[in-house]
Amino acid sequence: MPYTVGLRWKIYLFIFTPLALGNFVSILDGESAVYSYYHALIAFHPDYFLQYAMNVASATLNAFALIPLFLYTFRGSFLWPRFWQWFFILRIAFDLTGHAYEAKLVKSLFISHSGYAISSLLLLLLLVVPSYIACFRYAFRQDRLFPQAK
Repeated sequence: MPYTVGLRWKIYLFIFTPLALGNFVSILDGESAVYSYYHALIAFHPDYFLQYAMNVASATLNAFALIPLFLYTFRGSFLWPRFWQWFFILRIAFDLTGHAYEAKLVKSLFISHSGYAISSLLLLLLLVVPSYIACFRYAFRQDRLFPQAK
């Protein structure tokens, strides 16, 4: 069965791109709340730099996740599958550990208004999960998606 890309992936790429790039820019922008949060913590105790570095790594990997998403959407081939497999694993690892600010924000939402917290988490999942699906398929299923490449 040949792989064909649908319009939905192109639309998703169009939606996900500003989110990933905006997240990357906000972690480095001196006037953003995320930047202020981490640098205030670092001012009190330098060990919080590790959490900031993990958040920067997570934002960087999510911005670079646009590459396999674009390649998956438009049937491109770049680098080798093993690279994208490690990239996928690193992205998951840093997304699970590199969001201290967001975790505190969601925790505070659950305390103040659980409905907002649940809807925020559902929206986040709706916006992020397809990028993981595309990245996984691109990394681990390239031989099935692009049989002419072999």
